[in-house]
This record gives sequence, C-alpha cells and structure tokens, in this order.
Amino acid sequence: MLLLLTVGGCLGGAVVFCRTQAVQPVRQRRGLPLPRLRHTVLLAYEARKLLLTGGALLVLAVFVLVQIGSYRDFRAYFNADEWFYRAYSEKLAGEPTPEKNAYLASETARFAELQNELADYARITEGNEDALQFMARDVLSALRAQDGFEKAKQQYEQLQPGQSYVYETGYNVLLGYFGVQKDLLDLAKLFFFLTVALSAVFAMEQETGVAVLQTAAGANGRVLRRKLLLTAVLVLLMVTAAFLPRLLAVHGAYGLPEWGAQANSLPLLSGVPAGWRIRTVLGLRALMHVLLGAGGAAVILLLSRKTRSTIQTMLIAAGILVVPTVAAALLW
Repeated sequence: MLLLLTVGGCLGGAVVFCRTQAVQPVRQRRGLPLPRLRHTVLLAYEARKLLLTGGALLVLAVFVLVQIGSYRDFRAYFNADEWFYRAYSEKLAGEPTPEKNAYLASETARFAELQNELADYARITEGNEDALQFMARDVLSALRAQDGFEKAKQQYEQLQPGQSYVYETGYNVLLGYFGVQKDLLDLAKLFFFLTVALSAVFAMEQETGVAVLQTAAGANGRVLRRKLLLTAVLVLLMVTAAFLPRLLAVHGAYGLPEWGAQANSLPLLSGVPAGWRIRTVLGLRALMHVLLGAGGAAVILLLSRKTRSTIQTMLIAAGILVVPTVAAALLW
C-alpha cells in the first residue's frame, strides 16, 4: 500500500512538473524604442570620437568666440577727406556716364571759383591769417571737400573702357598691406586651433589600443574614409570661423560695393586680368583659405598617424605651421 502511494505521488509530481514552466517568460514592454548611438553606425561613432571625446566641437566653439571677439569692436576710420571721398564715390559709383562727366566738370568749376574767392580775401586781409579765417570762413568750409573730390575725380578719370568706379577704401582694408597681415594672423590662429582639434585623431586610437581592434576587424579603410570626411567638414567650419568675421566687419564698416565690376577697376587690383570680377577675386581668396586650412589639417593628420602621440603631434605641428605663420605676420 505504501509503495503504491509512493509511485502514485512520483507520477503525479512528474506530470505537474512537466506542465509547469520552470522560468516565466519575460513580458516585452510595448512602446517606442529609445534611440541609441551604436558602434555599428560607424560614421556616428567616429563623429562622436572626434567632436566629443576628442574635444573638436569645444575647440570650434572657442575659436568662433575668439574670432567674434577679435572683430566685434572693429570700427571705420573717417577723417574729413575720407568722408567727402566716400560721399563723392557714392555719386560716381558704376560705369562712367555723360551725367557723371558733367557733374565732375561742374564741381571742378565750383572749386575753382571758391579758390578765386579765397585769393580775393587773401588780398583784402593782406596776410592777416586771423582776419582771413574770419572773413573767408564760408569759403574755407566749402573747400574742405576739395581733397576728397580730387581723389574721387582722379580715380574716375583713370578708368579704362569696361571698368567701373568702385569705392576702394573697404577693399584696401581687406586686401591691402595691413589686410594681408591680418590674414596671416587669422591663418596662424586657424593652424593653432586645428592642431588642438586634430592631433588626437589617429594618435588616440594607438594610445587606447582601439587601432588593434580595428585592424583585427578589417575596418581600417572604412574608418579612415569616415575620419577624412569628418575632418573635411570640420576644416570648412574652422576656415569660415577664421576669415568670415573680418570680412563681415570690413563690409559693415566701409562697405564692399560693386562685386560685379571688373576687378581691375580698383587701383589695388589693377594687375588683375580684364575678365575677372571683384567677386572672382574674393572667391579665389576664399578658396585659397580653404586650401591652406586643408593643407594644414593634412600635415596634422599625417603627424598624428606617424608619431602615434597626441603631445608630439601638437608640438611638431606648432613648430611647422603656427610659429612660421606668426613670424611671417610680424615681419610683414
């Protein structure tokens, strides 16, 4: 009897055990999946390494603030001659016309008449300067515009067929002697911030051992292409941050008119080929800045890959790029 009860209990327990699941299934939560940055998204992963882990985004933000601060207080310098020259330039802007020729002739005659009146007052006062200043004050006030007029008239009369009159002061500030010096200083700052942002691009992977994993996975080519793409975007942004603030500052202070005029209309660009427009020169200037930035970035990336050290890359790149550019700006 006891044996039968024992066998029956074992069979009953086996049946219950077989019908009962040992582990309850986990219920799946219904809802929208949360987006995550996965390493399988290689471009996003490399962007995160460059911009966040490597600090390139912070470097770019600091560079933008530095450049905005450098040209925030940029002001135009206007003495009386420059003010009148600008006023006459606004009236003469564009291609020569008979109306502009007649206006110049009338102004020339007016200033000649004023000079004759001044000579009459000088004879009356017989060399007494105080008396001359008092009696001829209206004539002297009108003659203050003559130097600015003569500068505008001379520039207008030197125009060749196909050329246009362009107010030149803003272009002289942007492209002239001191403009080149400012470009060199901005280029030195660009090289410095590129060095800080890009020195760890390849060196960091060697220093952390990630390069071994990439080699084992056969992903070196794909990683390299994405690094170069991200670096190119970063270089474009940094070049813009380096040179756009001064362009906008000069444009706001002096104006950069007549972009469609022939470039050799400006005395500063008289040697430029006749078919070139002012916008062509400005475009080539921007392209040169991009190429210089890209060249500097290429040097930094090459050093980062060869030295496998962030610190060594920074030191060598600073010696190759930053120091010579600063010296060239100071010696210009």
